[in-house]
Amino acid sequence: MNGRLALLIGSIGFFWVLAFNTGDPFFSNLAYLGTGGLILSWLWSRTVLAGIELRRFPSAGTSQVGQRIDEVFELRNHGRMPKMWLELTDYSTLPHHESSRVVANLRRGGRRRWQIRTQCRMRGRFMLGPMRVRSSDPLGLFMRELHLPARTGITVFPVAVDLPHFTPVVSDLSGDERIRLRTPVVTTNASSVRDYTPGDGQNRIHWLSSARRNRLIVKEFELDPSAHVQLFLDLAAAPEVSLPTPPPVTGPTVFGGWGRQSRTDATWLPPSTTEYSIAASASVVRHFLRGGRAVGLTAYGQVRITLPPDRGGRQERKLLESLAVLEAEGGVSMAEFILNDGLHLSRHETLMVVTADPDPLWVQALRELRMRGVGSLALVVDCQTFDPARSMQAVFAELASARLPHYRIAQDQPLAEALAGNPQRTWLNGSQGDHARGEPSYSQTLNLP
Repeated sequence: MNGRLALLIGSIGFFWVLAFNTGDPFFSNLAYLGTGGLILSWLWSRTVLAGIELRRFPSAGTSQVGQRIDEVFELRNHGRMPKMWLELTDYSTLPHHESSRVVANLRRGGRRRWQIRTQCRMRGRFMLGPMRVRSSDPLGLFMRELHLPARTGITVFPVAVDLPHFTPVVSDLSGDERIRLRTPVVTTNASSVRDYTPGDGQNRIHWLSSARRNRLIVKEFELDPSAHVQLFLDLAAAPEVSLPTPPPVTGPTVFGGWGRQSRTDATWLPPSTTEYSIAASASVVRHFLRGGRAVGLTAYGQVRITLPPDRGGRQERKLLESLAVLEAEGGVSMAEFILNDGLHLSRHETLMVVTADPDPLWVQALRELRMRGVGSLALVVDCQTFDPARSMQAVFAELASARLPHYRIAQDQPLAEALAGNPQRTWLNGSQGDHARGEPSYSQTLNLP
């Protein structure tokens, strides 16, 4: 019971007491007026939400950091009475999705339609809805609520930038040697045939075999004779560094976009080594897949996930969906990660490690893999640029000593620049160089012996 209703009920009771004790018609009229107004307000409140229909139409079930989600709302009044005002409260989990509003003067049979545009600033899986509709009688005595439980899921992919100058060395196969791995993608390598099943494309049908056998026969394919890329993403909780989100600023940001105050900001990232690692992974994944390579992913986050190497847009979507929801909650160090899962790699694969771990033991694990003929590449997020107390000198010294190709990604550094193909400086023979002074430097492809 709100304060206004309590005050009215108390006043009506007081007027009735005075009317019975004094017999004055003035107090009797006030008592009747208050009682009648209270009953009318209660009856009015029973109709304020009758016949209300609210529908929402999101533009898509997926988006990406920096892109917008357009959502259309439609409110209809199918009731017999006009609605003086309706308060709509949205409980969506998508950050900055401000769709709550107040709609006034919705006549009988009327309709209101509006659009909400939200710029996605955080990766993850979110829900649009549920919603609550509130209204009351003209005196505001009796509040009524209507809960609309309908919800729509939406996945926001991490930011992925173009890498026009990213040209790492990857392993290649020699001769006509093939990777014996089935793939649903049509390649130039047809390995066998089988009977047609519903869903097979017409471009897979082998017409000569179908004519001989008098039934539809389709071709089975294998991966092209080129190495695929296996991505190991470090999501251990121990090495993560996450800083408080800074206030909105204008000007260039981490990936060459503009600050949060700009409505076209497409590349802003929180100051977190995990967010930088996932953004770098998403960019590299898109770069290789659109270049025709097969890419796989393994990560220890909330749970261990493994996506086998594959090509095409479907694989890109699967990888980005996985990267959208991963968090740094793993308990496996990068060194253990490489030693355990690297045993399954062959010399025809290129291992790409994305990590912010300052422990140089993972570099030694990469060196052991190289002795087995497995090519590797490291994308190192320099956690020292996030927290000066965490030194990365030992890691970079070990990488240079082992002559392992690597890139360094610093905070507030454009990713396309950090992963540029042409090296600017190389830190070798234990020389600390610019790393010791905290200046940006870039270490790139070193040809393996």
